[in-house]
Amino acid sequence: MSETKHSVCEPLAPHAMRSASAGSSILAAAAILTVMGVCAVTAQVVPADKPATPPEFDAVSIKENRDPAATMGMSVTSAGLVARKVAIRFVVAYAYGFRRDHVIGGPSWLDSTEYDIIARTNQPNVPGAMREAMVRTMLADRFQLRVHTESRAQETYALVVERRDGRLGPSLTRSTGCQKDSIATSAPSLENRANAPCGTRAFVDNSRVSVEGRGRPIADLVRRLQGTSGRAVVDKTGLTGLFDFALRYTPQIGPDSSRDPGDVPEIFTALREQLGLSLRPEPGFVEMLVIDNVQLPSPN
Repeated sequence: MSETKHSVCEPLAPHAMRSASAGSSILAAAAILTVMGVCAVTAQVVPADKPATPPEFDAVSIKENRDPAATMGMSVTSAGLVARKVAIRFVVAYAYGFRRDHVIGGPSWLDSTEYDIIARTNQPNVPGAMREAMVRTMLADRFQLRVHTESRAQETYALVVERRDGRLGPSLTRSTGCQKDSIATSAPSLENRANAPCGTRAFVDNSRVSVEGRGRPIADLVRRLQGTSGRAVVDKTGLTGLFDFALRYTPQIGPDSSRDPGDVPEIFTALREQLGLSLRPEPGFVEMLVIDNVQLPSPN
């Protein structure tokens, strides 16, 4: 039997999720890219120190995308947000720091209707937490979104360094700088990242997931791993500071012993081979984000 607590989350900073349901099946590739963060669980309303005027984008365009050939992707940098062919449940998951399958409730169009979203800010060097707050403001203003959280005891994965000597994989290195105030609108290159913009980007192409970060903490990678293994992921790497990373994997669970050399591996193998990290199962708690109200977007 699950243990349940309730709290109000309107709009919050991302929450520290501690686990997910054990044995849940893999999501579709687009759903794999969901993320997580911190949302305090409490029986009270949002703390009084919530800003009186939530941060917001200077310009937002939201248009429905009905192109079946379009590629799903979302990029969030200090200059703003560019999302292509995304379901709104996915955007809600990013904004509040949850796995997509841990955002529950709401009408069916949250998953079935897909949108292109371009949101820009004129403020320079907007930090990650403020960007997420801007997305939450956009969802509240344009979609009339209201949510709350519930906490339940379940299983989790801890992300740890694979090698005892602490050596990392070839695609995880200390950051050497990146291009600020720019937005990526195409899939990242896993080979040449010298001119990549700061931030974390995730793309799906031919059932292959590509995740790239430049000048980002490990927490950003952990957020991108939510949903890939059927459980939530907690950072226990002990790695601090900013990193550059590039990860490419296929959306399946479990080791792929039949994989040919050069094939894109599943997530567990990809983490070990490319980043020098691994996922270790352990018990914990998980917060579920419950949608209380949401409406179709208001006109641009």
